[in-house]
Amino acid sequence: MQLLLERAGVRPDAQYCLVSAEQGFTTNLPLTDLDRPDNLVAFRWNGEWLMPEHGGPARLLVPHLYFWKSAKWVRGFTLVDQDVPGFWEQNGYHMRGDPGRKSGMGDEGLRNTISTGCGVSARSASSGGLNAPASPAPGAGGARRHTP
Repeated sequence: MQLLLERAGVRPDAQYCLVSAEQGFTTNLPLTDLDRPDNLVAFRWNGEWLMPEHGGPARLLVPHLYFWKSAKWVRGFTLVDQDVPGFWEQNGYHMRGDPGRKSGMGDEGLRNTISTGCGVSARSASSGGLNAPASPAPGAGGARRHTP
C-alpha cells in the first residue's frame, strides 16, 4: 500500500482516503492509517489470482484496525482533505473502526449487532435503514455481504 501511495504522488492537502468497491460500497480511513507497512492490496494468494469469492480482483487489508477498514472487490482510492463516512459509518459505526467506541448507534444497537453475529444492527436492518448490496460480484457464485 505504501508503494501505491508513493507512486500516486499524494498531494499535501490529502489527509483521508475513501476506498471504493463493488456495488457502491465504501470505507474511509485517515492516510496515517492507510500508509503503513503492514497494509496491503492483495491480488494473489498462494501464487493464484484472488478469486471474486475472496474479494478479488483486489482486496484491501488493514490489520491494525482489526481488519474493520479492509475492503473486498476494491475499485479505487480517492484521497481527500476531509473525512467522508464510508458505508458502515453512514449507518452508525465508528469513523475509525474502533469497536470500543460509539458513533451514535447506542448500546442497544451495539448489543443487537453483536448478538446477531453479523456486521449490521438488527434494529437498523429491520427498519430498512441499511442498503447493503446483496448481489454477488461478477463470477462470485453466490450471495455476498460486506463485512468490516
